[in-house]
Amino acid sequence: MICATNRDLGQRVQEGKFREDLYWRLKVVPIELPPLRERREDIRDLAQHFLARTAAEHGRTPQTLSEGALQLLDRYRWRATSASWRTSWRGWPWSAIPS
Repeated sequence: MICATNRDLGQRVQEGKFREDLYWRLKVVPIELPPLRERREDIRDLAQHFLARTAAEHGRTPQTLSEGALQLLDRYRWRATSASWRTSWRGWPWSAIPS
């Protein structure tokens, strides 16, 4: 089982807001993944990956992002994780992209 949270579960256990037994069951192999804003070097690869994957899901030809678009993504102040960013790609207007 893989679980994700942006909360400090150890602190939540101490506050009585999270079950301690569940905490220890989930903490078998902890993997900490910094937010996207701390992994700026991943932005371009993630953008291309999500674009190609979502295009395939919609039966569209994979496209590439222009250098200008990639620079815009580089400059953007990301507050979300890569998982929530992936979800935002699903809202892309795919009908506007040629098959």
